Amino acid sequence: MDELSLFAGNISGFYDKKQSEQIVLFAYYLVEQKKTDFKPKNIHECFISLKVPPYSNIPAYLSKRSKKEKNKRRQFIKNKNGYTLAANALKEIKASLNVPIEQPPSETLLTLEIFNGTRGYLENISKEAALCYDFGQYNACLIMLRKLIETLIIELFEKTGIEDTIKNNSNDYFQLSSLIEVFLNEPSWTVSRNTKKSIPEIKKYADLAAHNRRFSAKKVDVDKIKVDLRIVIQELLLFIDY
Repeated sequence: MDELSLFAGNISGFYDKKQSEQIVLFAYYLVEQKKTDFKPKNIHECFISLKVPPYSNIPAYLSKRSKKEKNKRRQFIKNKNGYTLAANALKEIKASLNVPIEQPPSETLLTLEIFNGTRGYLENISKEAALCYDFGQYNACLIMLRKLIETLIIELFEKTGIEDTIKNNSNDYFQLSSLIEVFLNEPSWTVSRNTKKSIPEIKKYADLAAHNRRFSAKKVDVDKIKVDLRIVIQELLLFIDY
C-alpha cells in the first residue's frame, strides 16, 4: 500500500465523501505529508491513483476558493508554484482528523537557541522540557531536564574520547549520580564552582520527580533551579564545543 492509499485508508469514510471534500483532503496530504505546494494536475493525479472519479473541474474549484470574498475565508492560497492551504483551512482539517497541533515551546524555562548546531536529539529534549514547563507538567519537565543533563555529560565524555571512564563492566553508561561524580572530578576540564554547586541541586529535584511517589513537583520547584540549569547547561555545551 502506497502513502496516498494509507492516508486515505486512515480517514473514516474517505471514499464516501464528496469529491469537493476529497480535493481538500488531497491538498492536505500534499502540503503536510509530501511537503509541497500543488497544482490542479497533482490533485487530479491523487484521484486517479486511488481509482476515484475525479472532480469535474479542479482548476476552477481551486481558483474560486483562493479568491477573497466578503464574509468568506479562502481555503487555498495561490502562489508561483501553484497552491497551498490557507492557515485556517489547515487548522480545520487537522481538527477534523484529530491531528495533534504542535505547540512551539516558549523560552520561559531556558534559552533554546543555545542548542542550535548541537544534535537534533538535544534540541528535541530541550524543547520537550520547555513544553512540559509551559503546560504545567512539572514532574515531566524535571525528568526531561534530568535526561538532558545526563545526555550532555555522556556527549562530553564521548567527544573527548574518554567514554570508557563512565561505563561499567557490561559496557553500559553509569547512572546519573555516578556520571556527575566522574564529571566533576575529571581532570580533562575545570568545572566551575557554580556548576559544582548547581548540578546537585538540579539532580535533587529531578530525582524526586522521577523516583518519589509522594512528591508532586510545582512551578516553584522548577523555578528554583532555573539559574542552576542555565549555568550547568552552558558550561557543558562550552566543554563539548560542537
